[in-house]
Amino acid sequence: MQVNAQTQHDEIFKTITDKNYYSFQVINNKIVGYGSHATKIYDKKWNLLEAHDAGQNELQVGSTYASRSFEYVSSTQSYRTTSWTTNQTYYKTDKFGYTILNFTPFFTGEADKFYFLKTVGDVFLSTHNVSLFANNLSGIAGQASSVSNNYVRLITDFQVVDWDGNVLSQTALPYYSNSYTLSYLEIDGLCYVVAGSLGDIYPKSVKKDVDLYSTTKYELSEKAFEPGYSHYFIYEFDKLSNVLTFVKTEKGPAMHVVEIARFDTNGTKLQAPKSGVNIVMFSDGTCKKLVVP
Repeated sequence: MQVNAQTQHDEIFKTITDKNYYSFQVINNKIVGYGSHATKIYDKKWNLLEAHDAGQNELQVGSTYASRSFEYVSSTQSYRTTSWTTNQTYYKTDKFGYTILNFTPFFTGEADKFYFLKTVGDVFLSTHNVSLFANNLSGIAGQASSVSNNYVRLITDFQVVDWDGNVLSQTALPYYSNSYTLSYLEIDGLCYVVAGSLGDIYPKSVKKDVDLYSTTKYELSEKAFEPGYSHYFIYEFDKLSNVLTFVKTEKGPAMHVVEIARFDTNGTKLQAPKSGVNIVMFSDGTCKKLVVP
């Protein structure tokens, strides 16, 4: 059977994607494919020569919503609350984020090591929303009628790892953030890693979770440290010992943040603002509760 060009292309593509977005370079007469955490090396005929994977785990973020109503009890001539009804809306996100380091020098023989810079995320409470029963004759006014917890991924640490995921160095960031970019610089024999926050940064005292039925409201955005600024944490990196040493902090105006999704309190995605409470997700990873008239 004759194999057409498209079939050949499809077969090659299956061998290189591996559920990972790839970019490609030709270095030293070899094809080097690299993605978010994996690297593969091929000869000019796309025969696989090496495969390396630094690994990826998933986190579950989203929201849990609970509501209840009240009913009249004729025997006592009073009202009582019904039981809670809950639903969950969760989705998975990557625990780790990878930035490739000294890629070309490694393959041209000018560097003896190959690195990924790897951010490490964890799940934290974004908002705890509470709605109360209005005044009535039931004696239950002021009790919670609905509550919801919304969770978000924050970055807590970063690591220097080799291309098989072995950790060479790790440091805890001074503040948590929705998003960090990691960049690597060399100047006159000195090496630096710069961790730049793309969104707000938060102290390490922010909550990971609260009781769903608590009546105390919580807003992660209220904990933001110097909102409106991007912060840059600069570390010196010793390539011989793989030691990271904190140097200083810089800051500058924050990036422009735009809305990317909107939900009601049941976790249903909205196509447009809807009267009532809207949960809005922004491009920097933050969520805010907005009341739409």
